[in-house]
Amino acid sequence: MSDYARILPAISHYEKLARAKHGAGFVAATETHFADMQAKYYSKTDNPDYSSDTQKFCYLFKYAIAHGYYIYSTLKRLGPKIKPSIFSRSPTRIACIGGGPATEIIGLARYFREVEPENVGNAVEITIFDREPSWKESCRRILSCVGTGLNITLRFVQFDATNPSSYAGLDFSGFHLVTANFFASEIRKAKLIGAAKGFWTHLFSSMGAGKIFLAVDFADASGVGWRYIDSVIPSTATDVIADQSIGMSCPDSKAAIQALENEIDHRPKKHAQNFVRAVIT
Repeated sequence: MSDYARILPAISHYEKLARAKHGAGFVAATETHFADMQAKYYSKTDNPDYSSDTQKFCYLFKYAIAHGYYIYSTLKRLGPKIKPSIFSRSPTRIACIGGGPATEIIGLARYFREVEPENVGNAVEITIFDREPSWKESCRRILSCVGTGLNITLRFVQFDATNPSSYAGLDFSGFHLVTANFFASEIRKAKLIGAAKGFWTHLFSSMGAGKIFLAVDFADASGVGWRYIDSVIPSTATDVIADQSIGMSCPDSKAAIQALENEIDHRPKKHAQNFVRAVIT
């Protein structure tokens, strides 16, 4: 079964809400939302607003599967370099920074199915840290779609990486793995970059030694994303994977949403040029 088929109930839930809101204007509304996301991802100042059900539908339809696959493929490369497997613990504790869309959950579920089925029943505790509180329901819906046979518990923490009062009390020392999946690009925007520096300092000092930090994000010819993530990772950290630019592609079948794709004449993300940075603190 493809990941599109697995999370179709979550996509359909938000599709239904969006159709109820926009009626005959559903297609036009989604095109506006798709364009808004695309523009703001490349904006130097603004980020998308994910609070609406329509925007959640657009994100899950266009990005969730590919971004989850990028996490899966990176964990697959990371596995042979980390022995014993971080998932041989029970529980394994994972912090997903900016993980509201639950793409890490999609990627992790696929990783267990295809790479470490022997650890599929081991307890995994995932904590999602995100500014948008309504992603909490989306995360739970995604987990219910992919969670057959998995032993994953989920916690959601609302926080703002640009507001010290929202993260000052957070302790990351109990996590074995911390991910930042397409998060760095959101807080390296011109009006956020200075305010976010304190968060990175707090994160790495709180994590302590011997933990894994994993970032996947957009790469472009300018290398600005790589330079940003390189500037926030402590110089004492040891690289495990360091790709300044790597072509990544999600081969998953999208048959489950083909009719919807034809209706809105929009294509889910598949290919990307990303950077991957995994370090041991």
